[in-house]
Amino acid sequence: MAMAAASMPLAGSINYLEDVIMDSLRNPLSFWDLINWYFVSLHWTTLYQFGDIAPTIYGQNALPPSVLLPNPLINYHQLLLNGIGSPNFSDPVTFPPTNNIFWNETLFEIYTGYFAHIYGSAQQLDLPPFLPPSNSNRIERSPTAIFTSYQCNQLGWKGWVSALFSILVAISSLWAGGYTLFLLLVETVQEKK
Repeated sequence: MAMAAASMPLAGSINYLEDVIMDSLRNPLSFWDLINWYFVSLHWTTLYQFGDIAPTIYGQNALPPSVLLPNPLINYHQLLLNGIGSPNFSDPVTFPPTNNIFWNETLFEIYTGYFAHIYGSAQQLDLPPFLPPSNSNRIERSPTAIFTSYQCNQLGWKGWVSALFSILVAISSLWAGGYTLFLLLVETVQEKK
C-alpha cells in the first residue's frame, strides 16, 4: 500500500523510465529496485571516499537545565534526535560495517548483480564476475584528511585598478537589481489600476 501511494505521484516518471530506458535492458528491473540500487551505492561509495566504511554518529551535548525545562523522562546525555544541543565529538558512536555493500558478501552479490544487469544490459556487455569480499579482499577504513587551502596567506591591498573594477561591478549589479525590482513593482501597480 505504501509503495502504491509513493508510486502514484511519480507515475509519469516511472512510465517514461520504463518506456525509454528500461526497454534497452535485456531483463528490466522495477523502478524502485533501480532507485534503491542507486542511492545505496551512492551512500556507501561516498562514505568510503571520506575514508570510512561504517556510519559514525555523535551524541549531543545537551543544553544546561536552566535553558531547558527539566524533564525526568529525558536522559540529557543520550543522543537527542531533535537537534537540541551540540555534537559531542569526544563521544563517537561507530556502527559495525555489516550493512556495507562492499563488506557484506550477500549484499555485495545483490548489488553487483544489479550493476551487471543495469550496465551490462544497457551497453550490451558481458561483464566479468566480481571477486566477492573475503578476509583478504575487503575494503578497510582509511583515515582521510580534508584539507582547506587558501590562495593567499597574507592580507594585502588590491591594486587601484582591480579595486576600482570590483567597486564598479558591485555598484552596477546592485543598481541593476534595484532597478529591476523597481520596474517589477511599477508594473504590478500598473496592472492593478
